[in-house]
Amino acid sequence: GAILDRNGNELAISVMVPSVYATPDEIKDPLKTAALLSGALGAPQEELQPKLQSGKSFIWIKRRVTRELAAAVKVLDLPGVHITYESKRFYPHKRLAAHVLGFGGYDAEGLEGIELYFNRELMGPQIVITGLRDAMGRMIFSEGLSDDGVGQENKVILGIDKTIQGIAEQELEEFAKLFETGAASIVVVRPKTGEILAMANYPSFNPNLYWKAGPSDRRNRAVTDRFEPGSTMKVFTM
Repeated sequence: GAILDRNGNELAISVMVPSVYATPDEIKDPLKTAALLSGALGAPQEELQPKLQSGKSFIWIKRRVTRELAAAVKVLDLPGVHITYESKRFYPHKRLAAHVLGFGGYDAEGLEGIELYFNRELMGPQIVITGLRDAMGRMIFSEGLSDDGVGQENKVILGIDKTIQGIAEQELEEFAKLFETGAASIVVVRPKTGEILAMANYPSFNPNLYWKAGPSDRRNRAVTDRFEPGSTMKVFTM
């Protein structure tokens, strides 16, 4: 399910992207197939060939590739090489509210932030499909999805306002660079209700490429870090 801001703007969604897999028991010429796949996907031939010679009924070649790469593989029309589609977590506004949203892992499992906290709700109900498999584990009969398991999707709506969040992040970054500070945080709250309209941290990261950011950059300092209140906090206490 999607994560939305208070006005219904999408902050995190799931999109379907192509993945390449193979059925090695259908491949007659593993050497030629590995060479052609290597050229199309840019993957080392010496890594692909053992997979294709494994004799297994199913192996992943490369998951979540671009549509251009998938098209290049499809044009080759290689026996035993196929394209399927998988769900991938996508953050259309990149760094916006990254520390609040967190991110989903390779199989869209929530790993940090809202994605982790509401992972069970966002994943939706588990669906059981009954059927029969042969000795090789291949499905030969399935009763399919029941009406109860179709079209159910949960959404999480935050108190965050996308516009205010964007302004807060921009101002915070300028402030941090001006005063040459290593890190900074800001929380924008509606005084009458306590609703959090924005929560930003510097430095930030792109949750679409979360593995490129270190733990320090991914940490939601506004929530996790401790600091001495000082005089500026007296107004809140009062």
